[in-house]
Amino acid sequence: MGFENSQRTEEIKEMESEKIEEINELEQVREFIKKELPPTEKRIETPMHQECKVSVVIPVYAERKDIFSRTLLSFADQKDVDIDNFEVICVVNNSKETLGKIKKENKDSLSMLTYLQNGDENLLPSDITNKEKEILNKIRDSKINIFAIDKSTKEKAFSKELANVGGARERGLAESIARFLENQNKNGIIAHTDADTRLGSQYIASLLNAFDDESVVGVTGPIQMEQGEDYLNEKQKIDFTEMNKRFRTYWSKMQKLFPNSDFIRKNIKDIIGETNNEISFNGANMASRAFAAAKVGGIDKIAGEEDTTFGKKLSKVGKIIYAPEAIVYPKIRRSLRTTTGHGLRTDQMMKAFENNGDVIVENPLKIKFIEDSKKSINQLLAEKKLTEENFLEILKVDDEFLLNKKDVHILFEILKNNPNIENLPRENPAVANLSRYIEKALQKKFPQLTTHEALAQLDDKNNYET
Repeated sequence: MGFENSQRTEEIKEMESEKIEEINELEQVREFIKKELPPTEKRIETPMHQECKVSVVIPVYAERKDIFSRTLLSFADQKDVDIDNFEVICVVNNSKETLGKIKKENKDSLSMLTYLQNGDENLLPSDITNKEKEILNKIRDSKINIFAIDKSTKEKAFSKELANVGGARERGLAESIARFLENQNKNGIIAHTDADTRLGSQYIASLLNAFDDESVVGVTGPIQMEQGEDYLNEKQKIDFTEMNKRFRTYWSKMQKLFPNSDFIRKNIKDIIGETNNEISFNGANMASRAFAAAKVGGIDKIAGEEDTTFGKKLSKVGKIIYAPEAIVYPKIRRSLRTTTGHGLRTDQMMKAFENNGDVIVENPLKIKFIEDSKKSINQLLAEKKLTEENFLEILKVDDEFLLNKKDVHILFEILKNNPNIENLPRENPAVANLSRYIEKALQKKFPQLTTHEALAQLDDKNNYET
């Protein structure tokens, strides 16, 4: 009897502990919402459907052409899921200073999104085409739950500092979290994609399956780029596709050759997908549990890498998984709004294509020199054998030193107290200046190449013998 009472006492304590944890989590979520959604923010008035399990956030920035014909139309074609199991929140956004074409496109997008909700044709832009109207009516007939958040009109637009993709994603995320909290304190799923992205027909169903595991707090899936430069003629499209193929092949070979390179890891996310079996979030295809997103402070309001940073934060509070069936198809297009990502990369590629028919990439021999140097330095650090003399010797190309003895002394004094060269304080002015000097010297020794030249170099095994 005593054993049974003791066991019962432990069960009660465990239940009480879980209840306290749940209360604390809800309080944390409420604090997040209070911070991100002050009373001045205009909220979505229509309550979340009681059966809603997934809320999808889409930042929209001058994307009238794609948000309806690609993204929202693909939501209308979702299979094996009830339409009331998901909703879509479009955050139409720009800064208060925005004018011209961007402002007009955002105004048009807001009008067309409102039409999807109430069917008032008087709201539609005067220059709407029959094709656009046909697409809108197909979306409307599907009866999916679509809402708009206006962060575009002057009194509601973002400040200049927050007018970026991270700010737009965070505004939508906060709205979704609040809606789930108001819907019976649900810890629902919040997905993110882009306004140029077409979703696979099983996307929502695949997300629901992926989150069946309660330990999972984040999910991402495959990203397959689709041709989108409509102004290219057929021959140009073939040439551009071939150039893009060479570009991807270059990065794929670089990844295999230098699997531990930070340079490769930072650049490869938007090109060929996952690296070294690491799971990296991409804004076109990422999802989280609502409360976990609040717990990590949401999405950083920055103009690039807000997605990867969000994934890293989530990985500290739970499991992140890769769902192969949750596939999306972003459009290959030009974009200068973010500091990273496929839009910016496509713009760079298109400029290269227009100028000389090829992309300029980093010299593989330069990356090899950097990786070999790091390996040698870290090995000497581990063995406590690094000296100024062998440090200077490592930083030498073709019998020419990259730094003089004075500069080596400065770096050595900083480095000798670190177990790994990657731990060098980048914010230190001396480290920053010398890093730029080394980069400039390496660029001179190993000039950038076209993808044709780089692939030829990569195919020469003699270049990479250790």
